[in-house]
Amino acid sequence: MSHTEKILSLIYFYFLLPVFTLYAYIVKNPKTQKYFESNGLLYLGDISSGYATDFLNGIGTTEIWTKLYNRVKQEKADFAGGDFIGHNFIIARKPSFIKSVLVKDASNFDRVHSLLSLKGDYIVSKSMVFMQGEDWKKTRAKFESAFTPSKVKRSFDQANQLGKNLVAYLNRELDNDSEKGIDFRIAAHKFSLDSAGSSTLSLDTASLQTREPSRFEQISAKFFLSFDNFTNWWKPGLIQLFPRIATYFKITVIDKEIVQFYGHIAKENMKNSGGDKNSNDFGGLVHSTWQELYWARTCKKEYAVPDTTLVLKAGDIIVIPLYGLHYDEEYHPNPEVFDPERFSGANKDFTFLPFSQGPRNCIGIRMAMVQTKMMLCHVLRNFKLTPSPETHNPMKFIKSAFPVMDSEEVVVCCAKIE
Repeated sequence: MSHTEKILSLIYFYFLLPVFTLYAYIVKNPKTQKYFESNGLLYLGDISSGYATDFLNGIGTTEIWTKLYNRVKQEKADFAGGDFIGHNFIIARKPSFIKSVLVKDASNFDRVHSLLSLKGDYIVSKSMVFMQGEDWKKTRAKFESAFTPSKVKRSFDQANQLGKNLVAYLNRELDNDSEKGIDFRIAAHKFSLDSAGSSTLSLDTASLQTREPSRFEQISAKFFLSFDNFTNWWKPGLIQLFPRIATYFKITVIDKEIVQFYGHIAKENMKNSGGDKNSNDFGGLVHSTWQELYWARTCKKEYAVPDTTLVLKAGDIIVIPLYGLHYDEEYHPNPEVFDPERFSGANKDFTFLPFSQGPRNCIGIRMAMVQTKMMLCHVLRNFKLTPSPETHNPMKFIKSAFPVMDSEEVVVCCAKIE
């Protein structure tokens, strides 16, 4: 942390944090605890000041909600409620309730609107993951036409070529340094960028053509934030904690360089496609980037929670912390161990939600599955993979990153199959 960042952090700690704590106390509803406990729910308290303090200490949003989820799990509760800047929230852990929120009663819930300052962040506001109501329905309908089964099937040759490009990249890496092993984090990142660029922007990003980061990689790296220093977390922190202030001052999360870069690409695509407004745009890329935190929904009207006496009010927030759910030993025994059977249809529904479920699930799930399976087929057909002394087992994640990322290196020994 630089000298300037230390000064800014001290200012936050000694001035902004007390002000925020006072504000949270003023808007706190004293009836919240009674509201939850009278209906048999675990009450987590007012997490407002603790949330801000965690941000100050470099703890990311994913890790904050995972800590709360684990607290609910330790109490062996299916639900828990709390207060966050005057808003009631519920952490959902029960699969049947998660199904009700995401699928069965999805019409009663909408995307949480206060997580981002949409007026100040125009680019992100055009991402489906943050749209609501009619805007979301219209945009979803446009994008669905680009991800139909027939169009995904037509992309098979494209995915096959990307797999071949990955094999060529790995062969070059082995020729350069065959003893150390290959960092598959970089290889997978390059493959993902080329896949995203070709499928959403009709662009050859050429990430797999060179070991050095391409321009596309350099720009994409700016999407991923780490809350380990002040310059990274103060904007998302302010936007989440004080959305109205962030809106007034038009504070954005997306870097201007990113906006200009993709804005230029979008304009060129519009020219080349003759102004086809149904073509995929930057919003598709933003969608996948922002989804990995947690699923959160706002109750639009009164809703009786099944199998309880609790009646949610309009504005109450339901949070489903994905990292906590996916590593819950009750649903996934030995979650750190890779077990293919874990993903079979015999397992409990709504405990593994990488693409969500229901009408607001990831629109590119078919495309993602085709590209991922194609990547695995090409790699396993051409190489024998074994752990190296540098391979982390279990894999380590940077939970302070936004979204969650794996550790700095995923080094694997790789040998060609003749």
